Amino acid sequence: MHVTTLQQLVLGLRPYWGTEAAPLHYASVRASPQHWIKALPGLLAGRPNRYVTPANGYESRNAHRIVMGLDSSFFVDGEIFPRRPECRSRSRRAGPWSVVTLR
Repeated sequence: MHVTTLQQLVLGLRPYWGTEAAPLHYASVRASPQHWIKALPGLLAGRPNRYVTPANGYESRNAHRIVMGLDSSFFVDGEIFPRRPECRSRSRRAGPWSVVTLR
């Protein structure tokens, strides 16, 4: 999974292709996606080919806010967030990541 507010990354990479008018660019690839070798060039360029579909395990959207419910530890900018089933992580444009306890 990748989330950024940048329009492109180092070396001109643009691994997101969502069409919504929103500042956060989100792209995810599930574990063991289908046709990943054929999909890779389109993924890196932000121009998905016929293999880059949700059915094959690839998704991209633009959003104003992202909320994730995760069942494992994860890291953001080098900071490790331990697994806590009662928590969700969220990000907003130009703001810090925060871990929120749900009750």
